[in-house]
Amino acid sequence: MDASWLALRRAGSSRKEVQELRERYFTQAVDGDAEQLRARRASDDARKAAWSAVKDSPLAQALGATGYAPRLDDLSEAFAAMRETLAHKGQQIDARDETRLGHLSGAIRKATEQAAEWRRHAALGVTEQQRRQLLATTQPDLHRAETIARRAAADAQQRQQAAVQAHPEPSATVTPVQQQEGPKVSR
Repeated sequence: MDASWLALRRAGSSRKEVQELRERYFTQAVDGDAEQLRARRASDDARKAAWSAVKDSPLAQALGATGYAPRLDDLSEAFAAMRETLAHKGQQIDARDETRLGHLSGAIRKATEQAAEWRRHAALGVTEQQRRQLLATTQPDLHRAETIARRAAADAQQRQQAAVQAHPEPSATVTPVQQQEGPKVSR
């Protein structure tokens, strides 16, 4: 942009001032380009870091965050799709956890009932032992007779179990009896 001497005088400036302005604006343009390049790099680094954070999560495969980071223009759409998928996955996980919690609650309830039953059996055993001790101290003859009778009953039960184990009964499955049909007479 070569300005004539006369045009510069009319504008109230000199060639030197124009040259200085050109250099200043050129320097600002170069600095602006450098700033723009730095901003693009920072934006690209932030995009890659955001994608890496999603890609490193345990749900990356389910969210579709595999491979390279999408372009900056497509990144917001990819994140929006992931938010929808994540909400659906969250509901699935919640439903699975609720089902599992129900099963575990049932198991706890059953175990609590069994524990109460075993405590009841233990209390009955303790009561029986106390009664036997009382019987042994107050009526030793009756206690001796009862002890002998219990041993005899236990021995008989053991012999019966041994006999059953030595001679197993035939299987309880019933084989179907095939019926023979006679000759058919056609009429």
